[in-house]
Amino acid sequence: MGIREDDRQRKAYGKAWEAGLRPAIKGRGWRKYWSSISRQDGPWFICAECVLLWPTRRLQFLLQAKPMTLDPLLWKIIGAKDNETEPLSFRKWGAFICEAPTLAESIVDCGAPEQMASDFVQFAMSERSSILRELSSRPFSDVLAEKADPFGMLSTTKVVSLLDERKYEDAISFLNGKYEKGVSINVVRPDAEGHARSASFFDLARDYALSAKEPMTAETA
Repeated sequence: MGIREDDRQRKAYGKAWEAGLRPAIKGRGWRKYWSSISRQDGPWFICAECVLLWPTRRLQFLLQAKPMTLDPLLWKIIGAKDNETEPLSFRKWGAFICEAPTLAESIVDCGAPEQMASDFVQFAMSERSSILRELSSRPFSDVLAEKADPFGMLSTTKVVSLLDERKYEDAISFLNGKYEKGVSINVVRPDAEGHARSASFFDLARDYALSAKEPMTAETA
């Protein structure tokens, strides 16, 4: 099979799969965006994504979750509070977000696109129930601490989760020791003289943690 024909088949399969996704989620509380579906469950943002592994004709189902409070705190720190008005899917696909960890995964062979779309939704619904039970039993920062993250993709999420839980000392310790290995968000902000300056989220987060820590220190003094 030629490259062009293989690419045509890949695109056709992906299009047919997405076409089957919308009726599969109807009335079930999910919202579709591209090859993903998302929802808010109380204090949690839940997102399921399907990745087409075409050379092997397989599908990778992923389920991710994070507290709804994380992204607004990130946006507050970097000065992007207008992002709070964006649709729910922005918390998965938008710029300047806390990456959600993958908490469940399944890889299956490609079958009929409509059936695979239905299977994907069933995966999301089934795994969502068990994950919500786990998430409600302990701090989210503990969940993140157990996730392997060799490239630092979850560094921002780890920092924000500690700040969200008011674990300011732990956040400062993380920032002082590990953040240089993480993936940083850089934002442009005006300085005291009104000139545009690039600032790292990690530096802004340290300032936030130090500022938030002072009242707590005074209360316990």
